[in-house]
Amino acid sequence: DYNARGEIVCTYSGQDAYAYRISDALVERHVHPRRVGAARFAGVCVRAHRRYQGHDNRRTFLKEVAYFNDGAYVVTGSDCGHMFVYDAHSEKIVHMIKADGNVVNGVSPHSHLPLIASCGIDSDGKVWGPGAPRRTVNVEHARRIADDNIASLHAHVRNEQSNTGLVSFAQLLNFLSSADGDDDDD
Repeated sequence: DYNARGEIVCTYSGQDAYAYRISDALVERHVHPRRVGAARFAGVCVRAHRRYQGHDNRRTFLKEVAYFNDGAYVVTGSDCGHMFVYDAHSEKIVHMIKADGNVVNGVSPHSHLPLIASCGIDSDGKVWGPGAPRRTVNVEHARRIADDNIASLHAHVRNEQSNTGLVSFAQLLNFLSSADGDDDDD
């Protein structure tokens, strides 16, 4: 997903979620491509400027990640059945919702309303928004789940010897060109 500030947020199987400045791809950077959060744009390696940790993205293919509320938040699914909401700037978890009995794969914020649709392994989709009584997030419980997910993810990365945070410029261009025509569907 991308926002009005020219940033793109993405997640990779077995990885955290990362935000990149698209403008950084236009200037040459000398960053080693195997560094955490590095991406290769048209042969130029660019380091992610934000990293969102705590969700788990290993068991099922493709966890969606998206900006929400004009880019103020980043929202993503997780293998632990929770939907994670991060402050886009501070990278901290600000909310966590048990959104599926198993795995949350899809999250889709509404473009104008304060609503997020989620789906996963359960046989139903859900729409989240204001209206229900506001529950305080149990910070200790959320931190424990996030820490367990991070430890599990780090063990997975060590075992897989994967390249963290790499994305090709062709993938980015393909994403951006396909997004240009989506405005007609609203």
